Amino acid sequence: MRILVYGAGVLGSLYAARLHDAGHDVTVLARGERYQQIKAGGVLIQDPRTGVRSVSLVPTIDRLEPDAVFDAALVLTRRDQVRDVLPPLAAATAIPTVLLMTNNALGADEYVAALGRERVLLGFPGAGGVREGDVVRARAVSGMLQPTTIGELDGTTTPRVHEIADVLRSAGFPVAISPRIEAWLTTHAAIVTPAALAVYAAGGTTHGLARTPDALVLMIRAVREELGVLRAAGVTIEPRRYRRLFDAPEPVLVAILRRSLASDRAELGIAGHARVARAEMRTLLDELRTIAARTEVATPSVDRLASHLDEAVEPIAEGSHEIPVDRRPLRVAATGVVAVGLAAAGVAAWAVARRRNGSVLPHIEIGTPDLPAALAHVREAVPQIEIGTPDVPAALAHVRGSARRLGLRAPYMRVRALRRATLLASMRPLLARGWPAMTMARGLLTRVRPSAA
Repeated sequence: MRILVYGAGVLGSLYAARLHDAGHDVTVLARGERYQQIKAGGVLIQDPRTGVRSVSLVPTIDRLEPDAVFDAALVLTRRDQVRDVLPPLAAATAIPTVLLMTNNALGADEYVAALGRERVLLGFPGAGGVREGDVVRARAVSGMLQPTTIGELDGTTTPRVHEIADVLRSAGFPVAISPRIEAWLTTHAAIVTPAALAVYAAGGTTHGLARTPDALVLMIRAVREELGVLRAAGVTIEPRRYRRLFDAPEPVLVAILRRSLASDRAELGIAGHARVARAEMRTLLDELRTIAARTEVATPSVDRLASHLDEAVEPIAEGSHEIPVDRRPLRVAATGVVAVGLAAAGVAAWAVARRRNGSVLPHIEIGTPDLPAALAHVREAVPQIEIGTPDVPAALAHVRGSARRLGLRAPYMRVRALRRATLLASMRPLLARGWPAMTMARGLLTRVRPSAA
């Protein structure tokens, strides 16, 4: 496959170099000083983790002629630069496939109008880094975090999508094919835009953001506001895992972000791009506001962070902790875990008693996360078990003590998780961090049933 990489910034340089090194016929389009750098010395990539440098002598051009022939063009530019890219690509009709790998909140209509629907593929790179002079410090992101994602506008998986995916994989890029690529890109814009605004609000670094609780809280609320806008506008949130951001307790998200944003990887991949992309973030913010105008969803946190697009605005003071964290979902989630833990202990004890008499234990349905109602339900179903307190720490201690006294082990009890989106999503991070109830319940549940002998 003969490939044109349109754009020689951080990501364009990385993709061009890796594809070239994998043996593909690649040409990179660069302009100005960057064109001269690549023409004179090739594409210089430094692995930010190991410090190892490599040079790829990728052929380069500084403009796209109308008669240029390539099998596919990979466009790796910022959103605010795409408008200048479309006319020369539209004129180069011998390029049948144009894969636009750039931020975009409003969908493909602009691309389709310029290039024709049959030529357009959408995608987004799974990589990050910075450029320092002629050296690009960049690497691909783990496929578990964000693979290079591509897709057809109609959601079908066509031969050309498979072919491009295979080419990218051969160059070491994890690849995912999305059946809803426009929704994926809109969702991505709704997350990265508040994240970049929060970086600006914290002085331009993720390290500073990790040490500024108020900026973290505003970022979390801004992301939720933007995702709420998408829901109200009928946009599917993709990938599905981002829907959990609605339900996870705010203190948990703050703790997770504080740790992850303090890493050098976050500084490289998030802050490194944000610092050179204020114009792109302004464009994305305008696009998201266009979507918000079709809804009645308020976005006060987004608006507050947006003021920091102006470099003259004073950053939030590092360590600032004036915005109270919303702990209500955390209390609800803790209540749900205690209710389930108590129910599990009660059912398990009932199972032991019933097994001694040779009788069969019926399963118990628990349909509410409300602690008093759940306890009342357990008491009614298992009258022999006495539950004395709704206090969270005491209740957890009671569950553990009951389990030890009864000599319960895993074979006596099986906890079956069913979907209960709000509480299950909120509790997963807590359980993963080793909550005491973890040994009594493997998630936030709606059904508890003892296992067979």
